[in-house]
Amino acid sequence: MSMNIVILYEHIVRELDAVTRLGKIIKKRGHNCVCFSGDFEVTRAYHYAKKNKVDVILMPWFVDDEHYDLIMPIIKTNPNIKIINLHHEQISSEVYEEVLFPHSELTENNSYHFAWGDYFKKQLISRGTPESRIFVTGNIRNDKAFVNSVTRKQLAEKYGLNQNKKWILYAENRGFASMRMNESLKIALRNRGLTDEEILESMNNSRDGLNSFFEILRSLPVEFLKKYEFIYRPHPGTQIEETFPEGVHLICELPIYDWILNSDLFVTCESTSIFEAEVCGIPCVTYNNLPASKKFQMAGVDKYPKLEKLTDINDELIERIKKEQSEKHIYQEYLGIVDGHAADRAADAIELISSQDSVINNYGHTLSKKVLIRRYLYEFLTWVSVKTGLLNKIKFPRSSYWSSRDIPYTKQNEEIYFKKY
Repeated sequence: MSMNIVILYEHIVRELDAVTRLGKIIKKRGHNCVCFSGDFEVTRAYHYAKKNKVDVILMPWFVDDEHYDLIMPIIKTNPNIKIINLHHEQISSEVYEEVLFPHSELTENNSYHFAWGDYFKKQLISRGTPESRIFVTGNIRNDKAFVNSVTRKQLAEKYGLNQNKKWILYAENRGFASMRMNESLKIALRNRGLTDEEILESMNNSRDGLNSFFEILRSLPVEFLKKYEFIYRPHPGTQIEETFPEGVHLICELPIYDWILNSDLFVTCESTSIFEAEVCGIPCVTYNNLPASKKFQMAGVDKYPKLEKLTDINDELIERIKKEQSEKHIYQEYLGIVDGHAADRAADAIELISSQDSVINNYGHTLSKKVLIRRYLYEFLTWVSVKTGLLNKIKFPRSSYWSSRDIPYTKQNEEIYFKKY
């Protein structure tokens, strides 16, 4: 029987390619599937769900009442809908680990879960999630490791890189430093298990580490930058407004795999994309110019070789790391199965979940009309601000400006991503 499926995504560069490929597989099986931005197109999703019976909705996150409120209008018009939590991040630090898991009756008891592998599945079970609601699929984003959709030459021409040099890809994971901390964000983090002290310490660590790193980039020797192309990639959703010397390239566009597959060395402080780089056979090292306490360090990342300073990088080191790494498979513990078929397993799971006899229980929870009106106004004002060209001039709505890389209908995103997809 044909189904209607809605997928919400959060970050364009992190998720769009993966959910689009999943959508294509679903459509090949005779179902309907549409994707919407979970930050800027939810009202479009509401209208779609009102006109079409929606059987399944996939969420990038589904861990608290705020996430439930986001899709409550869809649930009201589709009371038999099945909710799947994609869990787009499944590896974290000790402090932020709890942020990944459901923290309310509404999200704990009303959703199914996709786990990349046993690592995350065991964590879900230890927190009370029934095993029957967990499906181990692998990470649909990792299927991209087997599809190199852009060549090194194309990247070099588009972004002004020298394809004859070795490319060093640095993946940032201190985006928390650029977040505009407001009371609603603090409340959300508190509700997910963090204390005010941990929130403040994390913000300070991220800001200090980021500022220190920028100074290091600005002071890299000319000889180093003549020999290598240094590509600095912020974390998805992070707004970086910095000026770097020639040879250091701040590039936020395209999925991370497009860069990994065309680079010669992968460097990070704490980004779990290091596992994805290892999958691709790219030599991986860590460099943390201002290490935080262990409770803020990402699980598994410390198992890779460490640099004392960036200028320790040379051709000999790259070759040595590549040889040593070929004998290890650190990523397997954290990413689960990586074989290029995670999207197929996800599609299998979606079809199985749609047939489950489960009922959503809202526990008497009601959605405030103010919340709904605020959502409509926010998305409308963002659309007007983008289409009139005012967003970058007046920086309003403020949160839209700081998340502008994830607005699907900006001219830049339409040119780079949506013509392709």
